[in-house]
Amino acid sequence: MSCNNYYENDDPILVAHHHSALLIDIVRSRNVNSHKLLAGTGLFYDDILSGNKKISASQVLRLIHNCQQQYKQADLSFRWGHTLWPGHYDSFSQLLGNCPNLQQTLQVLHDYRFQLSPLMTPIITEDSQYCFIQWRDAIGLGAHKKFIIEALMTGLAALCRLRSGQRLPWHFGFSHGKPKYQEQYEVNLGKQVYFDLGVDVMAIDKRYLHKNWQRPKNQASYNTALQYCQSHKSNHIGFIEQVFNDIQIHIRQPLPLEDSATRLAMSSATFKRKLKKHHSRYQQLQDQGRLATALYLYQCNDYSNNQVADYLNFNDMPNYRRAFKRWSGRTPNNLKQDLLL
Repeated sequence: MSCNNYYENDDPILVAHHHSALLIDIVRSRNVNSHKLLAGTGLFYDDILSGNKKISASQVLRLIHNCQQQYKQADLSFRWGHTLWPGHYDSFSQLLGNCPNLQQTLQVLHDYRFQLSPLMTPIITEDSQYCFIQWRDAIGLGAHKKFIIEALMTGLAALCRLRSGQRLPWHFGFSHGKPKYQEQYEVNLGKQVYFDLGVDVMAIDKRYLHKNWQRPKNQASYNTALQYCQSHKSNHIGFIEQVFNDIQIHIRQPLPLEDSATRLAMSSATFKRKLKKHHSRYQQLQDQGRLATALYLYQCNDYSNNQVADYLNFNDMPNYRRAFKRWSGRTPNNLKQDLLL
């Protein structure tokens, strides 16, 4: 483990019999040999069953790759998503499964993301009408990001449907382009699905935040789980999330790579190697940080295009629009329309 507060993609700190075991079980139900699923991961199936094996994010990503190769159906990420939450994560699942409403459910997902969502972080914001959940890469998911975001959005929508007794009217926005298997999105998520947005975000009317779930919570179970979770809360975050957070702190006066490296107590060369190891580039993270800041200002502060451009220190609107299109693939007005802003 690194001496900083972040974990890297080769740190063995994720519980093997949690999220990974759920994915393995889905693929093994198709009579796929577990040795094929674990090839190249350095794991054996008995490691998963032992209940005490810790694995790294890189091992999880290799497992996902193997599962996709063996399963060969477009619905695998969505099927995995349906099993994610409340899940089988001990007291953390008990706490999540006994939340009384959507707002508290989202707060638990965020507060205990290391246990419940270690690969991507849910960032929760609100404006006057909507609640937004932006999913942010925590560890450098590379080519596997699309698979994982499909699973996570499906997982949250399925959890809400389980607890509320109805399909809530979520809107889903994805950073990736429209896939060939779009019907899977409609089956699992509904019709309000958008692609090529530059961000991965869910939105819902705030009226649903405080409505009590149809299935009431067990107060005793909730209190017991909350006490345990609070005493075992982890403050560790993924390396990419650490870098991203540092970029956002200085978003109005972007730091050069050398300064970010210094703030993380490493040389520029080491920093570049770590970024490459985590399938990321510094400029890419800076662009994502600026886009996230712009969307927050649009959502929560009701800023105009001119005000956002001024906040991010652009000299003129044409430069801002060109930069925004590079960040997101959209113009500001076009993206705001699709994100209900």
